[in-house]
Amino acid sequence: MPEKGQNQRRFFVNAAGVGFDASVVAITERLPKYLGGTIPYVTGLLRCLFSYRKKPIDLCLEDRVEARCVLTVVVANGCYLGGGMYVALRARVDAGLLDVVTIGDIGKLELLRVFPTVYNGTHISHPKVRMETAKRITIESSEQLLVHTDDELLGETPVSFWLVPAALSILI
Repeated sequence: MPEKGQNQRRFFVNAAGVGFDASVVAITERLPKYLGGTIPYVTGLLRCLFSYRKKPIDLCLEDRVEARCVLTVVVANGCYLGGGMYVALRARVDAGLLDVVTIGDIGKLELLRVFPTVYNGTHISHPKVRMETAKRITIESSEQLLVHTDDELLGETPVSFWLVPAALSILI
């Protein structure tokens, strides 16, 4: 992770996250790798569940800025995230847009109840989950929010994401 206040430019392929999910990544990175992926993730999730607080952000999608109180923001190029979570149902690498999934002002018990639905994609019907698209996204906050891309912790907000069309060739 870079020194505080240092700018960096990084690419990601699948998804980036700001807030709760990045805090889970920070915890899982400190756990032994021999445990696999699921056990560290669930451990990180439970630890964050009891300590993490929703954060105020300014979310800029293209040229529209909106203040929100969020648990997490996921910026996705692909629809599945760590361990098969079907977070961004409409995200496609060739769509020309990034999908932005915001989980808003949700309580801890409500999160525990809703979390399993992310594996079948039905979380999108929850009133505190917003799905949007944009080519350029900026997230700022008056509080510290961790940022990860493709499950690697990168740093803190402010952060900007934008699409780089046809930047990666994939052979199938």
